[in-house]
Amino acid sequence: NSPYRGGYQWHVGPQPAVPAGSSLKNGDKLLLSYYSTQVMCYGDQVPICMSEPKSDELINQVIVSVAKNIQPDYWFLEHDEIRMAGWSKADEGKTCGQILGDNIGKCYAMIRKAEPATKGVFVWSDMFDAFHNAGQKDAFYAVCKGKNPWDKSWLGLPKEMGVINWNAGKPESVKFFEAEGHPQIVSGCDAATVVGILKTSAGKKGVIGAAYVTWGNDFSNNVERYA
Repeated sequence: NSPYRGGYQWHVGPQPAVPAGSSLKNGDKLLLSYYSTQVMCYGDQVPICMSEPKSDELINQVIVSVAKNIQPDYWFLEHDEIRMAGWSKADEGKTCGQILGDNIGKCYAMIRKAEPATKGVFVWSDMFDAFHNAGQKDAFYAVCKGKNPWDKSWLGLPKEMGVINWNAGKPESVKFFEAEGHPQIVSGCDAATVVGILKTSAGKKGVIGAAYVTWGNDFSNNVERYA
């Protein structure tokens, strides 16, 4: 595992050879057509193709297993900071935003089928936020196909699906999802910031809670201090 379960597993690449009876001989120059994977910024993450039917099959296996063995009250999907999409054969004819919109809709339907009584399904906000990563046009998404790759991704987000809004420090993001009709849990990695966000988003329709998210395993600066 590299460095943990779920990390990309490096393996020896294929070793092409000239098959018996071929008109090719060693030293001939060849024109090759192939796909190559792209390792993301953390060094062990490789994106899947969201349009590939096999991906749907594998995702559904996980969802069915979670529903059977854990039976969660709520589901939280991770579709965030997606840095590559749009290049596979199965993606042809769709923008990255449409690809993501299709995928999140399928994932939501799989969850509802596997566990109809679930109380709610949430996802990180950034890839569906026109004021966050869904509006990115710079080099951060240079390996996504298209100049504004994730535009309109939010059109595929089911209205009943909630977002964990980690761009909630910007009032326009809170207003955006309010207008789109999605329940929101505002979040931040600093407790004082979360409290400030709650104050600025007070009265906004659909803001149903807050989440203090620490990426450093430090819970000493907890929300209770600001109650």
